[in-house]
Amino acid sequence: MKFEFNISTEEAVNFLRSFGLMVERCDTPTTFYNQHKNEHYEDVISTWVVANPHAPEQRETVEDFMRKLFDRKAKTLFLQADKIEIFTLFKTK
Repeated sequence: MKFEFNISTEEAVNFLRSFGLMVERCDTPTTFYNQHKNEHYEDVISTWVVANPHAPEQRETVEDFMRKLFDRKAKTLFLQADKIEIFTLFKTK
């Protein structure tokens, strides 16, 4: 099964900052492919990046970091699901 979770960039940034992570906009060199000209070109785009405050060289985009976090949390859901919590879902329609 596949589920979709929607969160705004602002919500993700605020969530990560609440844990003391460094989150900032950075200009990132990015390679694009132009199909019409059959060539690659590089441009700089502004992206949100999260960094470990104890090791600032450990950086990745907020989107990739949140994807990893949700993937990990989704897997632990099946290991930690509480029976009472599961049954109360029937009452929240």
